[in-house]
Amino acid sequence: MAVINNSLGIDIQLTDDGDLFVDGSGELVWVTSAACLQQSLPLRLLCQYGQYVFNIDYGSDLPSLAGPALTPAQKQLIQAAVTSSLLADYRVQSVVQVTVTADSKHTYINAVIVDIANNTLTLGSVSI
Repeated sequence: MAVINNSLGIDIQLTDDGDLFVDGSGELVWVTSAACLQQSLPLRLLCQYGQYVFNIDYGSDLPSLAGPALTPAQKQLIQAAVTSSLLADYRVQSVVQVTVTADSKHTYINAVIVDIANNTLTLGSVSI
């Protein structure tokens, strides 16, 4: 029997579009460990605080702060909000870097974290 390391979580894997991922036989696929954390943190950032009724402390201020043509001060505010939200997850030991860029339509967030297992993880670009 295979041992699954789930110290960083276990969840149903999502596709890049956010749909449930199923294998060739139609079964749901599970994501564990660092991959689970990498999947869940962008979801945390995209959820406005208070919107998730089962845990109103879950989420971030990012949805209300993001926008096109950000000033340097707005970018710093977003970096602080992202850092705070990421550190609110018990599996995140530290936030190494948060990069904020914007174009005429979206704000993009990239982050590098260290998890509680001392893995350095890069989060995929979060677009809002």
